[in-house]
Amino acid sequence: MGAAERRDRALLPQERQAGQTADWAGADAAHVLCAAVYGLADEAVEDALYDSQALRDFCSINLARESVPDATTLMGFRHLLEANELPQAILKEVNSLLKERGLLMTRGTLIDATLIAAPSSTKNKECWRDPSMHQTKKGSQCYFGIKAHIGADDESGLVHIVASAAANVSDISQTAELLHGEEIRVGADAGYVGAVKREEVKKNWRACPMRFAGT
Repeated sequence: MGAAERRDRALLPQERQAGQTADWAGADAAHVLCAAVYGLADEAVEDALYDSQALRDFCSINLARESVPDATTLMGFRHLLEANELPQAILKEVNSLLKERGLLMTRGTLIDATLIAAPSSTKNKECWRDPSMHQTKKGSQCYFGIKAHIGADDESGLVHIVASAAANVSDISQTAELLHGEEIRVGADAGYVGAVKREEVKKNWRACPMRFAGT
């Protein structure tokens, strides 16, 4: 299956039914990818696209014919992807293309988690907290939000799996979700000590060494 066909398959169902092409989705997806790769907010992506010819070329933007999508448009597209549960599908297709080109290996995985803080106040328009988020403590500091659990290729550093859970969910409980099953080695920090003894890990993952930070 070619890259164009894969991109079309990632098109939102309502757009496929309407017989539209995936060109607009591919362009906006490129903007979202820029944000993910460089860790940019929507406003920063908009500024970066105006500043960088390389990024404009990547997103197929010609300022002689069109303007850069504004931050509100980018945010709306991200929310549309999330509502249709497409981010994981897009990541899977990107990783498949990278593997075909020999840029993503499958022999080793590094796993880790990072806290993503969110406002805990209910003083907002909806007067509520996101139920998927929770409070946790790291050291002497308290946080409210979620954790991003990440599995990455240990040679290239490219991410192949991302999972999310409330901030109070332990890192070790997400181990099985971060492994693709073809590893011969896994690297992790001390938060994953004992992971190899968990039933869900033993069921979905071949026996291989798990190296911990500092060893």
